[in-house]
Amino acid sequence: MFSADSWTGRVRSLLAHIWEGTQGDSEPPAHERWLEVNECKYLFGSHQKWTRRDTRDFAKAAWNYLGYT
Repeated sequence: MFSADSWTGRVRSLLAHIWEGTQGDSEPPAHERWLEVNECKYLFGSHQKWTRRDTRDFAKAAWNYLGYT
């Protein structure tokens, strides 16, 4: 994702990764779950204000706002 030739390519790849990585509403097995940057808590779960769906909605809105096809 970070090796794309431009910032546009990097952002596009990251949004696609976020979209694909948050499909479904159930949590994946522990070894596949995303962690906060400090690696102390899972990024998604009942302890957070946001959901996987919120994240997908954000990625889709950003994708559309940037005019990607």
